[in-house]
Amino acid sequence: MDLEEARATLFDTLSSVSGTDSIPLAGALGRITAEPIYAQLSLPPFPASAMDGYAVRREDFAQKKPLRLIGQSLAGHPFNGSVGIGECVRIFTGAVVPEGADLVILQERLAAAGAGQDNGESVHFEDHEPDENFIRPVGNDVEKGQVICGAGERLTPLTLGSLASAGVSRIEVVRKVRVGIFSSGDELRDPGTPPEALKLGQIYDSNAFTLANLLQHLPVDLVPLQHLADDEETVEKALADAAERCDMLITSVGVSVGDADFIGATIALLGQLAFWRLNLKPGKPLAFGSIGDCRVFGLPGNPVST
Repeated sequence: MDLEEARATLFDTLSSVSGTDSIPLAGALGRITAEPIYAQLSLPPFPASAMDGYAVRREDFAQKKPLRLIGQSLAGHPFNGSVGIGECVRIFTGAVVPEGADLVILQERLAAAGAGQDNGESVHFEDHEPDENFIRPVGNDVEKGQVICGAGERLTPLTLGSLASAGVSRIEVVRKVRVGIFSSGDELRDPGTPPEALKLGQIYDSNAFTLANLLQHLPVDLVPLQHLADDEETVEKALADAAERCDMLITSVGVSVGDADFIGATIALLGQLAFWRLNLKPGKPLAFGSIGDCRVFGLPGNPVST
């Protein structure tokens, strides 16, 4: 079977797992959303300055007269009061624009500052026409109740940052896919086995190690499974038992045409074999099928083929 035909067959056969988990945002990287996620508040939640400068009343600025500086507004430390006639407030990016002000004059446009008639500080601005008011209104970025992330989306660092900024702390995600990995073959030994303990004809099992690490970045739970001996009855019982506990099984070795290759035949015996052998080198002896609701991938034994 050609590779693209095999891929089409595979995706026509696969379906989503059922079940969800409610998890904190801090542990949600890479997970898949189970439902739409809505903003819990508007962003910004208050009129915010887009620049460093001075919050003024536009009609006062238009008169081109000095304004009395009555305080400052910083991010997290808003000015406690309102801007009245002939007044202004020093303001910084992200800070709350005080009531009464409807324009921020950029600090680069400050022409002079000094003592006013009442011993307060007075500021005077260059004569210019502001490009905009430099005020971000409530909900400028996100409105409360707006969908930030749809169902079925993988959560990335940027998405999680958006959710955090919108007051989301806990979300419903699709439960992790339970994946079991088998290696089969009497010649295989665990990588921790001392080299001197290897008998003639024995090699280390590298495929299971490789496959497990390839899955680490995906939202899966790896189910520990034992090594399979080259015994038909053992393989049949092990696959049947594992299929009850896993959503997906991945086996390595045992899918070719040797006398000790039982994986493909066992998949067909216990369930359905969708295809076997690809028009692909390396990687030709690949089997894919299902045992009950569990999808099974029978991979070849050569590490490069795997």
